[in-house]
Amino acid sequence: MKLKVLDINAKEISDIEISDSIIKLVPNVALLSQYVRVYLHNQRQGTSSTKNRAEVSGSGKKPWRQKGSGRARHGQKRSPIWRTGGIVHGPQPKSWNLSISKKLKVKALLQSLSLRASENKILILENVSMETPKTKVFVEFLNKLSLNRNVLFVIDNRVNTNVFKSLNNIACVNVEDVANLNAYSVISAVNVVFTEAAIQSLGTKYEAK
Repeated sequence: MKLKVLDINAKEISDIEISDSIIKLVPNVALLSQYVRVYLHNQRQGTSSTKNRAEVSGSGKKPWRQKGSGRARHGQKRSPIWRTGGIVHGPQPKSWNLSISKKLKVKALLQSLSLRASENKILILENVSMETPKTKVFVEFLNKLSLNRNVLFVIDNRVNTNVFKSLNNIACVNVEDVANLNAYSVISAVNVVFTEAAIQSLGTKYEAK
């Protein structure tokens, strides 16, 4: 499959051939759904915590005698029914982590790319070299293509880190190094823009897998 390569002025300058094994797969909705579930679970910290009656501060002394006072009986002020008492069945630290095999992670990534490619939502930008970060250059590039919502830029940080710094200032843009690209980032994006170096690196890594 061939995709158009654009220059920084959003003009087509050449074609690049991408293996069908990367962007022409049939998406498996169940697999993508499973991957998203695992990914989101693994982002949770699981550090929410409340104190039960054994952990809150306060005396364990009986507030008043059992009978004769006319008031309800109580055993201690740390009881959950008191304002300063412990919390019943409150959240406690836990691990939300789920696992998914490396093979399924790769399949989910390639299928998510295939899904965006089928919608013509994948663009290729020529390799841009910058001596200093220039956000304005990329803002103009996005405006010319009318890309103003949830754009994922996939770059190869080994080529030029100034590109990352330039893109990282734009509100509608998320930037990923191709080495860390995952299916959730692709699915979450409306449009995906690869640099030539990034798409070539992706092809080398995943072709025919």
